[in-house]
Amino acid sequence: CASAGKRLEQGLEAETRGDYHAAVSRYIEALDKDATLTDARDALLVAWDSASARGQALAEQASARGDAEGAAGEWVALDGLMERARRVGVTLTTSERYATRRRESLDAAIAALMARGDGLRRDGRWRDAQNAYRRVMDDMDPLDAQRRAALDSQAEALLEWAEAEAREGRPRAAFARADEALAVA
Repeated sequence: CASAGKRLEQGLEAETRGDYHAAVSRYIEALDKDATLTDARDALLVAWDSASARGQALAEQASARGDAEGAAGEWVALDGLMERARRVGVTLTTSERYATRRRESLDAAIAALMARGDGLRRDGRWRDAQNAYRRVMDDMDPLDAQRRAALDSQAEALLEWAEAEAREGRPRAAFARADEALAVA
């Protein structure tokens, strides 16, 4: 269990290496241990600007490569830092375009995950399809309509799986999948 001072020191080291995400994380940890550390608070605000710019640039690069999930992952990581900072009483600011670019990226990732899940369903890979639909709900901050579509697709996949199990003469497995579908719906 490192002290607040040690976490501050680690943050400064990470910042010197250019690892701004790690620096922000260490400064938050320092403040979590000692909320009165003004040096950590000040360093957090400065490092956040660099971490945010770097994360957004990485998201744009991933998007340009056609990696919608990678791009969304960068936004989700930035969101996580902001939430952790909020918990220690620090509000991190973002650019005016942050929310719009973030939403566009998440929407693209959701569309990609839904398409992947649908393809996996067509191939009879129901568990993998479930994972794609769950990622929409768990990792991508879906809007209400997106959440509903993911839940509906998940339930439909489970019912298809149940039907396949029944055709194969596995009634217990079929009932288990049907029960899962009811729980999702």
